[in-house]
Amino acid sequence: NIGATINIVNDASAAVNITIALSSGTLRWSPSGGSGNRTLAQYGKATLQKVASTVWYITGVGLT
Repeated sequence: NIGATINIVNDASAAVNITIALSSGTLRWSPSGGSGNRTLAQYGKATLQKVASTVWYITGVGLT
């Protein structure tokens, strides 16, 4: 559903990064607008929001 949100927290006890990727559609990074997979660092927090049928925006702390 458009407007749906997903929150991700990387609470790994070791320095482990999480790769965030979509199996289909476009993942856009806010505020840059760049697209593609993102990496979430240890203790990072990210929120994804669906803005169109195949487009999600991601924002947060610890994203690269």
